[in-house]
Amino acid sequence: MLLPSKLFSFSQSSLALIAPIHRALQDGPMEAGELAYELYISTEDLSHALGCMYALRAIDLTDDGMVFSCL
Repeated sequence: MLLPSKLFSFSQSSLALIAPIHRALQDGPMEAGELAYELYISTEDLSHALGCMYALRAIDLTDDGMVFSCL
């Protein structure tokens, strides 16, 4: 996970992806690949942001592997 620092600005960090991911999940659960495609981000960046959101209990996964918002 990239955190803002002297080397990375906030917009380059994983934290900047939390709001767009949350907005995309407001319509309902989505697969991770579909989420990356919709937000035009790499799967690596998405996995970092989803890991952060999961640790904060902002998202969870269904048994089918769909990502949904807990907020």
